[in-house]
Amino acid sequence: MINLNTITPVTKRRWDENDIMTIKTGDALIGFLASGLRDLYAEAFGDEPYNEVFANGEIDEIFNDYLNSNGEIMVLPEQGRPIAFMVGTPLKRDFTKVCGIPANIPLSKIAYIAEDGVASTYRRLGISTMMKGALLDRYASQGFEQAILRTSAANTPQIQAVLAAGGQTITGAQQMVERTTKFGKVMEDNRFFRFDLTRR
Repeated sequence: MINLNTITPVTKRRWDENDIMTIKTGDALIGFLASGLRDLYAEAFGDEPYNEVFANGEIDEIFNDYLNSNGEIMVLPEQGRPIAFMVGTPLKRDFTKVCGIPANIPLSKIAYIAEDGVASTYRRLGISTMMKGALLDRYASQGFEQAILRTSAANTPQIQAVLAAGGQTITGAQQMVERTTKFGKVMEDNRFFRFDLTRR
């Protein structure tokens, strides 16, 4: 396992969209998973408030599914290792039952911010907000009109990053999700946020 905490963050540095790399091939994904993306994902969702545990190969399968479903997989590398990642996909039809999406907006115009994580030693440096902005700009340039994001109601840092990136709470939209954690299976309370891409 790669110890991501051995990377010393350059706190005065400000990353931007030019530092982001996009994973477009299976070979590139294999390389990033081996160089730390797998461990970064396990760290991001193994910490509070998620406390998730993953079976062997499960993280690789998650990223392969995103790659095969036309997902935007973005990675921010530092010193040769990924320190942050973000994944977006087109919105799945079943989300309309949860989010209360207006009927006059076709699903083909709505993106979903599916995954987001930053190494613990690089948090609170604006990386998550910057990467959200980059992903939203990409989707806006592709003709998407909205983007939806779901996160745990207990994940205060993520919610702050969402609001800083221009997200708005979808009032009344929430979903209980069962997760496998180190404490067993638990129910997690999730909240939803909407980004208006027509203003970007």
